[in-house]
Amino acid sequence: MQQVKKNAQALVSALLRRKCRLVTGGTDNHLLLWDLTTLGLRGKNYERVCEMCHITLNKSAIFGDNGAISPGGVRIGTPAMTSRGCVEADFETIADFLLRAAQITNAVQREHGKLQKGFLEGLQNNKDIVELRNRVETGVVRMDLHGQVFGSCLPIDLLQHNFAAKSTLLSGSKCLLSNLVWHP
Repeated sequence: MQQVKKNAQALVSALLRRKCRLVTGGTDNHLLLWDLTTLGLRGKNYERVCEMCHITLNKSAIFGDNGAISPGGVRIGTPAMTSRGCVEADFETIADFLLRAAQITNAVQREHGKLQKGFLEGLQNNKDIVELRNRVETGVVRMDLHGQVFGSCLPIDLLQHNFAAKSTLLSGSKCLLSNLVWHP
């Protein structure tokens, strides 16, 4: 549990250095809440872009939202990546991935609008999403079916507790692509 908290602090520091606004200014546990409204983003749209890039997090209402229909933040946890062997330095890279996903979300919203229909159309065949997904897949931990670390191919899943695994074997590879899915 100590490493989980250290990793959460490292992610907080990395995001703050990149001028991101966190709802409480930091964290004392394994979770952080990122206010996306300062970037002009909706949590729902950002969550969708991250999903397409194999980054799992949860949209979340924040103080000042006009209800839960259009949340202005996302909740990010560090336990899943910590359980895969990530340490503080790895969360610098994760912060880069998160910020790149925000830039992609912003570009799609500018070009296609924030409303769901137009936004989702803008995600189709988006080259920036494919590029980030490839960076995420190559920038994380590779494991075989028995969980022995030997390289890098598991996608990043940023979650808090209450998750279950669903797995798919990568074609032409001896590693397991495992996405953790949060269950409320």
